[in-house]
Amino acid sequence: NAYEKYQQVLKESPGHKGAQAGLDKLVQAYGDLIEAQLRAGDLSKAESYLSQARQVSPVSVLLTSLEDRLKRDRSETRNREEEVKAQAEARKRQQEARIQQLLRAAEADIEARRLTSPAGNNAYEKYQAILKEAPGHKDAQGGLDKLVTAYGELMVAQLSAGNLSKAAGYLSRARQVSPESALLTGFEDRLKRARSEVRKREEEAKAQVEIRKREEV
Repeated sequence: NAYEKYQQVLKESPGHKGAQAGLDKLVQAYGDLIEAQLRAGDLSKAESYLSQARQVSPVSVLLTSLEDRLKRDRSETRNREEEVKAQAEARKRQQEARIQQLLRAAEADIEARRLTSPAGNNAYEKYQAILKEAPGHKDAQGGLDKLVTAYGELMVAQLSAGNLSKAAGYLSRARQVSPESALLTGFEDRLKRARSEVRKREEEAKAQVEIRKREEV
């Protein structure tokens, strides 16, 4: 390579101007490569070229200048990275504060039975807002299960009152809140049993009426 050839010349003829000039050209070539990598923002490559250039000319003024520039660029890069990290952490804290506020508000909605209405002020919409901002958020998912449970309790109350139509309506709302909830199966089975019992009673009553009619004849 060119470096070794120039070194061979200098070994045979110390201070040879042509060889010294050749080394200067190598340093300048490395300097151009370093400049290009600094502009491209690839500081690792720039540092690698600088290390190679230092082997050619350890005391080059040009290389000292480029080394200072590399240090400044590294410092600026670290500052930018720290700034980006700080901004990300600030956004995360703000997001968590918003989520906690929504969770508290949703709990108040559940207490006040604002489960899915009125529009714009209910627990369901607040939990959905959290999940939109933080998909899979455990507390919001748990909140949806609370809504399913609340509707299930309302359904059971209507079943006890014998109002199957309203009970079915509450179960339908529970499905809309969380279609995949494991809690739905138990409530659905309970409604099916209640409907089956009602049909059975209706059939028994109808049969008794038929018996009485035949007896009267």
